[in-house]
Amino acid sequence: MILWRYLAAATFLVGRVLLRLRAAEATVPLLSAYDGGFKRTGTNPSNLRTAAGAGLRRIPRSHRARDTISMKKSVLYERDGRLFLRTRSKTTDGLWMDDGPCTVISASEQPGTIGAALLEVLSKSNDRVAPPKSWDEQSRPLLDAAGVASWAEFRKGAKCVAVTSGEEIQIRPSLNEGERGFVPLKDDVSTIPVDSDRETVGRALATAIERSR
Repeated sequence: MILWRYLAAATFLVGRVLLRLRAAEATVPLLSAYDGGFKRTGTNPSNLRTAAGAGLRRIPRSHRARDTISMKKSVLYERDGRLFLRTRSKTTDGLWMDDGPCTVISASEQPGTIGAALLEVLSKSNDRVAPPKSWDEQSRPLLDAAGVASWAEFRKGAKCVAVTSGEEIQIRPSLNEGERGFVPLKDDVSTIPVDSDRETVGRALATAIERSR
């Protein structure tokens, strides 16, 4: 009777070990498949989609990029020989707004200095800011830095360049259309690698400023 009890207990323990080994094996394809182009669905065995169940789903590279790379934005204005740089962040309502203080440097600075300033401003962009109490207040740091009373006054003679960073950095010049504001030139965009050094970024910005009008 005692021997039978020992055998039953041993059989039970072996069964538990085998079940755990099978669950662990089921996680291996998904934990290593992300780099091969598959969607990771979690490490909890109860949440895994294995070949024995629904199977692995291959998703396009563009979709994977959106899942893993956050978008950042900034904007640069050139006016009266100075550059005004603002971070752009996404509110919890899904709208983009100018965010934080305004960085001001001379337009005659070396490309590396301008590029470094832009990269610093761009790095502060995020997608979790609260909507402003008043949308007019987002322009206040810029207007104060420029020493003007209104947006209408600031845009006179100003140029604008929009910068977006994701898989790559896109730098887009714009057209100053007065009361309509700055309209991006859709067919005129410079693209540089996301890991470009500050000199490369600065030179691309200078080109975009020249093309803006």
